[in-house]
Amino acid sequence: MQSYSVPILSQSANKLWDSLKFEIWNGENDQWIQSSLDLLREIAASLDRTPSEWSDKTSPVYTFIINALAECRDRIKDKPTTYLRTSGRIFNALASATPFTFHLTSRTVVPIMDTLAQAHSSGPERTYVLEVLNGMLGARLAQADITGIAAGTNSEELPMLTEYQTSSSNTMSTSFSSFRDRLLEIYHEGIAQIINTPDTIADLSHCLPAIKGLELLFRIPSYLSDSEKGMIVSELVQIALTTDQKDDIVEQSVLALGTISGLQPQLFQTVILPAVLKRLPDQLSEDVTERESQSATIISLLESLVRISSSSSNVLSRQSNFAAFEEILIRKLVQTLSVPGQQQYQHAILASVSAWFEFTTDNQPASKTTANTHTQDSEQDQFSPISFLLSHIVEKRNVDGQDYVYVLDTIDDAFVRFVGDYLMRSLRTKSQSASPIARWDRAHPNSASAVWTLFTSLDHSDFIAAQANLISAPENQNLANALSMSLVAGIQSEVRA
Repeated sequence: MQSYSVPILSQSANKLWDSLKFEIWNGENDQWIQSSLDLLREIAASLDRTPSEWSDKTSPVYTFIINALAECRDRIKDKPTTYLRTSGRIFNALASATPFTFHLTSRTVVPIMDTLAQAHSSGPERTYVLEVLNGMLGARLAQADITGIAAGTNSEELPMLTEYQTSSSNTMSTSFSSFRDRLLEIYHEGIAQIINTPDTIADLSHCLPAIKGLELLFRIPSYLSDSEKGMIVSELVQIALTTDQKDDIVEQSVLALGTISGLQPQLFQTVILPAVLKRLPDQLSEDVTERESQSATIISLLESLVRISSSSSNVLSRQSNFAAFEEILIRKLVQTLSVPGQQQYQHAILASVSAWFEFTTDNQPASKTTANTHTQDSEQDQFSPISFLLSHIVEKRNVDGQDYVYVLDTIDDAFVRFVGDYLMRSLRTKSQSASPIARWDRAHPNSASAVWTLFTSLDHSDFIAAQANLISAPENQNLANALSMSLVAGIQSEVRA
């Protein structure tokens, strides 16, 4: 397509359409169907390689797009359940090509889908309508003003073409904004159905594309207002955190919230995180039955929170969300330390924070997965979760004139294992920033290393020998040494203990 001039290509464009359309509508080979769609997209893009007036209804690109849209519209009118989904793929291919083809396609397709949405509030037709609209949003996200990738050209009219592309993007963006309110209303109808349908047996599969659609709306820059964003996130949180909600709906909501949290980390920190924290109990009940129910709820909430906060591909957003997530949970953990019988709650919190590191490593590119990249100076002014946690679970005791480091009497070996795993994972991700151990040691040059003292200042020169003598040491001292092992395991090679 790219090797032919626009005049030559325009002579064969409609014939190519006639050759490809039935493969898309009726074909069964996915590879051939996708190849046909790719070719349609390339035809549309190639026909729009030269500047043209959008009002010119005789231009090659205009006549090609309008002809294809008219045939799809007629097919949908005759048999919507048969041709909605396949025609939607054609709409996406044509609309993805250039700003002008998107403009032509969206102004034709969105009103048709609006009419069908009013006629079908549920069932497969509703699903197909939402999928077509999602395809249009996907085409909008494929445009150069969002992707940053401009179509290559060998045209001698490069300055004129560049101006045309810029003008086209602005006009496309303005024209598509006219559909914003109605699109938001259509998608919100699906969210409202989920929230207002208490019967978990009811079939709400037609609402799933609505959740995806709201996520796509978030990805279009400046398309939604701040109040609309806040409303959407609040409702998605309500759906994702409902304990008896269907798994597929919860899954789609969590995925959407993960994407949104990467795009708008402030929404994660001001809306999503407080909503989850509000649902976490202050402590586990003494009643066995209620305790089991609470534990299941806590684990479910924390699992969702880990996935939402860690799934973003934006490294800075992911790190910012984790810092807020980590602080909230570590503070919550410390609050439970003074309450007897909360080990199960504490283990769940620590396992969740540790799982964040593992989930991020498994689901992100192998480049930087650092949880904190602040400089040393800025980090000193921020909440330090390791120092904060250890200051609440270890203490200095003087026995027969000798100082020792102990864990608190209420802490057992299971708790130490969970804390140790968290400490090791956390320290290993801080290779790009100053280690809290290194900072502590620099701040206390006359004390034994923080690895041994666990951030408890001790000045005795014989401390390490006494602390490491485990022959007659009490269990509390041995557990403190076990924690020091986790600190050593977490230190990177470039950080001196």
